Amino acid sequence: MDDKFTPFVQKVFEQAFPSRNEYRIHCEANQTPRFVMRDSNVRFVESSYWGSAALKKELLDYDCLVVNYMHPYFMEGIASSHSDMLVVWVGWGGDYCNLIAPYLGNLLLDDTRKLTESPKSRLWTRKIQKLAFSPIAELRYYIKKLGARQVHDVIDQIDLICVNPQEICFIEKALPGFKGGFHNMSHYSAEETFAVGPDKMSGPDLLLGNSASATNNHLELFNLLTKLDLGNRKLIAPLNYGDDYYADEISRIGFKYFGDRFMPIRSFMPIDEYHESISTCGTVLMNHVRQQAGTTIATALYKGAKVYLRNENPLTTFYRNMGVRLYSIQGDLSEGKGSFLPLSASDIMCNKVILAKYWGHEQAVSNVLSLAGYLEEKRDASW
Repeated sequence: MDDKFTPFVQKVFEQAFPSRNEYRIHCEANQTPRFVMRDSNVRFVESSYWGSAALKKELLDYDCLVVNYMHPYFMEGIASSHSDMLVVWVGWGGDYCNLIAPYLGNLLLDDTRKLTESPKSRLWTRKIQKLAFSPIAELRYYIKKLGARQVHDVIDQIDLICVNPQEICFIEKALPGFKGGFHNMSHYSAEETFAVGPDKMSGPDLLLGNSASATNNHLELFNLLTKLDLGNRKLIAPLNYGDDYYADEISRIGFKYFGDRFMPIRSFMPIDEYHESISTCGTVLMNHVRQQAGTTIATALYKGAKVYLRNENPLTTFYRNMGVRLYSIQGDLSEGKGSFLPLSASDIMCNKVILAKYWGHEQAVSNVLSLAGYLEEKRDASW
């Protein structure tokens, strides 16, 4: 995909296997690539390519197929792969969150759920309205999408899945036909992502959530914060992408509860400017039930912020198993004792060292190099 993380993926694959990689980036004829640069081994292809005889023929010349983000188009590519090929699905979260959602419990807490059930915010209502006024081409797209290939159709051809380790059990439940293994792969590194912008996230202010999506459960967080002594702290809430109605409501309620201390981010800004705008947030509050805001959370931890997550969030167990110093929304924050005191210097250093090792650039390259071992194992098993 033409995504901000794809150039990093290209970089580590070229370091691991120089001049042995080919990249196929989905891009329709009327689109201009934003992130991926044109090169001799990069081809931008349209939707008709993915189920074509040309792709099937090309795949015969390669040993490994790596799918970054599981899109129905890419499933067509997996269906075209040959039996000796190592097929790797690098999950990006958004491509499998619907699969594992039934095993995570209710993603929306009570007050947030009531907000989303308001007639003004019903997503299905807006989709129906959009379809009613869409051009014929868009209608055809939605009709075609109903019959699109599903991941269950190709799961038996996938050898490796790369997801957060704490989500493996959910993937196994959601995809019982998967008989392969799990592997760690990175689409960013500590050096090139977490370290961007100001060196530290420190100061009195609070960062609330990461987007204008209901899974942030802002309302429950607001209710909890009204019971704590916030002093003159600013409450910064990124609401510059997601659902417009939700962003409007959260902004309205935030101003009602906290006045001008509530500072929603409503417009897009360059990444450096965004990092600068949240650099005074020494405390980060993420009220998601599911894994979300992975890059933001890791960056905050790397830069020394005090991070609070919900107990049931898979990232909570993931980080604690790594030894990262982390805090609980339900426990530590609700008790209000020392909630906004900064981390100790030793905790800050410990978190940074752990994240630098797990998401280091060299580790990312090593993860790619290890694919060769999986390929050899598959070949040996087929004899």
